[in-house]
This record gives sequence, structure tokens and C-alpha cells, in this order.
Amino acid sequence: MAAHVALAPLAFGAPQASGGQSIRELSESTRRVVPALISYDAPEKRDFCYRSSFVRVNGLALSAISSPAAHMSAGGQTQGVMIFAAQGELVFTADGGQYTGLASNSAVFIPPDCPTVMKASKRSSVVIQIDQNRLKQTATTMLGAGLRESEFFSNPAPKQMALTQGSYP
Repeated sequence: MAAHVALAPLAFGAPQASGGQSIRELSESTRRVVPALISYDAPEKRDFCYRSSFVRVNGLALSAISSPAAHMSAGGQTQGVMIFAAQGELVFTADGGQYTGLASNSAVFIPPDCPTVMKASKRSSVVIQIDQNRLKQTATTMLGAGLRESEFFSNPAPKQMALTQGSYP
């Protein structure tokens, strides 16, 4: 790994994380949660490096990724995804709009069948791919009790969501 590039810490899985300097390898790793990935590129290829961790738990596919600035494009997915920036910023262009995921501030939901382009600063992020029913339950828990299903899921469109503390029984 390039010694002079300091990566942001991974959100989870650092002890078993993989890493390297190949954008192609990071693309293959990312396809586990973004199967419709078309391209992955970095503006600074010379100093590019990454670390990633992946886990599948009860229907959830989660990937933690840390890398310098990167660009990604994906076609329409069969499952929706939620993307959280643990550090840094992610900007998505999808369905004619722009949506920002900013660490400790906002996450982005990309629904199924929605081609997407992402530009990210140096960042650490978490991508969650789950079936629609699990996504509803997880999003409602993570984003707060005030989130009504009709507002969020009846219109499957990309959304930028403020991160709030969910309610606990």
C-alpha cells in the first residue's frame, strides 16, 4: 500500500479487512454490495490505495470501504442500498438530482432500478444492501421514529436523509 496516503479508519471489520492499490480489486470487492457496478475510477491513480471489509448477516450485505477520492457509476440494481459516510463526503447523482452523504450528518438511499454516479472525497463509508422489507425496518430504526413508511417507501426515489437517533423499545 502507498505509504504516504493515510486512509480514514474503516467503520467495521478492520482486523480482517483486505486492501491494496488496485482499483480493479476494489471494484470486484464492491460488486458484492453493488452488483450493477459499471466503473470505479480514482482521480489520483498514482497514490490510490484502499481497505475494505465485507460481512453478510441474516440477509444484510454490508461493506466498509476506505479510500482516497474516487468516482463510481452503477446501473439499476435489483435491491436498494443505503450509503453512510463514516468520514468524508459522498455525492450521488441519480434520477436527475444530487444527494450528499456527509459523515455524522446524512446518508443516501438509492432505490432499486436507479442508475447512479458517485463522486467521493477521501472517505470511509458503509454500504448496506438488503431486501426491501429489511431495508424498511432498518431505515426506520436508524433514521428515527418520525419516519413514516408512506413518506419514505411509497415513492421509490433516491433520498438524502438526515441521520437521527432511532427509537428503541
